[in-house]
Amino acid sequence: MISKHNRFNRRNHVRYVYRKGQFIRSKYWSLNYISKPVDKSYKLAVVVSKKVSKRAVVRNRIRRRLFESVRQSHQVIPPGVEVIITVYDESVANMPQAELDKLLGVSVDRIRLQ
Repeated sequence: MISKHNRFNRRNHVRYVYRKGQFIRSKYWSLNYISKPVDKSYKLAVVVSKKVSKRAVVRNRIRRRLFESVRQSHQVIPPGVEVIITVYDESVANMPQAELDKLLGVSVDRIRLQ
């Protein structure tokens, strides 16, 4: 799990990023993000709806795996960026961790290029 400092703390802030932020879509998830250059750290939220899986165990596994992937590689999300990862595919729960890290890295690299 990432530190509390790097997680969203208010629901209204999540809505703000959805409305005002930019959007990147991949096969497994979408990334909504907004840059705030004054912040020195990143913020991250992972959203997995019941449409992905009806079982809370699977949804929580997906959420924990994505948080852990970001936590282990600190340079994945650039500082000053707030990111919401919305998962669309249940196969993320059983994907090998190396592949998950690679796909997440590719998605986040697209944030840096824009």
